[in-house]
Order: sequence, then structure tokens, then C-alpha cells
Amino acid sequence: MENQPSCSCCGQVWESLPLAVRTWTCPDCQARHDRDGNAAINLKHYAVSSTVSACGGEGAGPGGNARVKPAPSKQEVSKKLPMGSFG
Repeated sequence: MENQPSCSCCGQVWESLPLAVRTWTCPDCQARHDRDGNAAINLKHYAVSSTVSACGGEGAGPGGNARVKPAPSKQEVSKKLPMGSFG
């Protein structure tokens, strides 16, 4: 199993960091990290960047098509009740 930590502030990636190291300081941006907290932030960033659009359209997230497709659309008919009727 590879262990390539990355800074959740600047994105710097290292070759490895021993699992025994629980806190560390990024040599690039000097941010101080708790290993588990940093991993949680990185996972959140990854999840947000790889979600599908709210309409469920294709092409969002990593590996999406380079071509932009229009989002699917659905128009709903409004069935308003006449004034004074409730049923």
C-alpha cells in the first residue's frame, strides 16, 4: 500500500511519510498538519471535485468528457388552483 501524503493547503505531494508520523509541517507552505485531519480535508476536497452535477448530467468530475454537454432539463407544468379552492 502506497502512502503519499499531500498538503491540504498547497497540494504538495511527497513520496512517502512513515505512518508513525502523526503531525507534520509542510516544507512548502509551512502549514502544520495533524495527519488524520489533513487526510479528512483532502478527502472532502476530492469528494467535492468528483461529484456529478446537481441535474445528474454527464461530464462532471475526474475522467469526464472534454466536450461540454448541455445539462438535462425537465419542465414541469404548474397546476395552480383557482383562488379560494383548497382541494
